Amino acid sequence: MKVALFTNRTGFPYGEATVRRIKMIAKALQKEKIEFKLYVLFFNNQKLNKYRKGKIDGIKYFYLNIFSNQIQNIVLKQVFYFIGALNAIIKILYLNKKSTIIYLYSHGSMFNLLLLLFAKFRGLKVVQEINEWSFTKKKKPYRQWILKNPMIRLSDGAIIISNVIKESIDKLKGGRKLKKIVIPILDDKNEYPSIINKNADKFILWLGQVDGYIKDVLFIIEALSKIYKNNKNIRFTIIGRYSNKSLKRIQEHAKKYQFPLSNIILTGYLDDTNLKEYLHNSEVCIVPLWQDQKSTHRFSTKIAQFMFAGKPVITCNIGDMGIYLQHEKNCLFYKVNDAANLAHQIIRLSKDEKLAFQIGTSAKETANKFFHYANYTEKLSKFLHEILNNQ
Repeated sequence: MKVALFTNRTGFPYGEATVRRIKMIAKALQKEKIEFKLYVLFFNNQKLNKYRKGKIDGIKYFYLNIFSNQIQNIVLKQVFYFIGALNAIIKILYLNKKSTIIYLYSHGSMFNLLLLLFAKFRGLKVVQEINEWSFTKKKKPYRQWILKNPMIRLSDGAIIISNVIKESIDKLKGGRKLKKIVIPILDDKNEYPSIINKNADKFILWLGQVDGYIKDVLFIIEALSKIYKNNKNIRFTIIGRYSNKSLKRIQEHAKKYQFPLSNIILTGYLDDTNLKEYLHNSEVCIVPLWQDQKSTHRFSTKIAQFMFAGKPVITCNIGDMGIYLQHEKNCLFYKVNDAANLAHQIIRLSKDEKLAFQIGTSAKETANKFFHYANYTEKLSKFLHEILNNQ
């Protein structure tokens, strides 16, 4: 069996949560001797993504667009995007429908719709990656329509990241007929050795796309400002790409809550090696969640990264969190939208080393049990073979 994944969500091989997800799914499939190839249509790349094709961690990847670096001209970008989409169609045209499954990682986009329709025209089996479910007035209506209709009704299967998303799909017309498998956040336990630099300065850590989750960052600053009154050494490290606009908002918010900018470190994007160094030297990792559709349906990849690193995680009991996490056992839950309560949980871990160690140790054990990619190799293989064989 062969799997051809097409995405317009990320560059490769360097990137953030999407890249991590793709790598772990690929590892799981390769462990079952399933050939995996990745086709990318993306422009706003990390500077580290320098090559249009290559092989990393056993994954062969190819860029569909002419340039893999940043293109500023909007018209030129649309032209190259169109060429890249045509290139994807050509790739699909030559795929063997008896042995190949198309795996689309492109939520509710025209790119997804185009490839889905052409693949079905050719008689190929199509599986969707569905790991978000954010329908708001700000979202373009056509994206909602694509996700709720052709992606659900025409696809042969879906790999879903959370049970909450699965339940939402089941409520749609044709949703129950879609063959589904829930594969939670994944990572590789072997990439997280238990080595911690005890002499390193400790800090509170947040990881993610700053622009997309600026609300989370500002909320943490508000919470830390309450701790700063009695602990001038409290520091906040923010890992992830950010724009000047986000930087300005962070500066303004820190000033508003009287939290010194000198206690905030913005690293920008970090590759896996540098990221893991920060993870191991962090004191507490925070994942803010909110009482909204975006938070209830998502399952953040960084939680697995924090837990595999053996770090105590502070988050909320929202969505699938309660399935894997338990307050004061392998995490601490804070009250939603309550900065004072978040500050209280941080202080608890800072003052109680025994509790922090116990939670971090239990978190790693939980991650090994539920989030290690190799635990899902047979399940994924069986799912895809059944789709290919019309079972």
